[in-house]
Amino acid sequence: MANKPNKLMMVIDDRTRKFVLELREKHDWGPCRIERYIREFGPRGVPPLSHNLVYRILVEEGVNQPIDFIGKTWGKRRFERMHSNSL
Repeated sequence: MANKPNKLMMVIDDRTRKFVLELREKHDWGPCRIERYIREFGPRGVPPLSHNLVYRILVEEGVNQPIDFIGKTWGKRRFERMHSNSL
């Protein structure tokens, strides 16, 4: 009988949370961009984070801005000739 795997959640300290929120407010970046910035230029004491963890921070703080409109889709209109194989 197998046991359920334990989910190990990374504990986010206040300094990391504040740094992510500052980047969001200052630059209006999304989770992937914030992840890359922290990985390349992050200050000491802020561990590299995954974009899912950054997204979770943004959702918990209520600053996530989901896209509320559907983008334009291509290929919805068909063009057919009057007769098949007519040029």
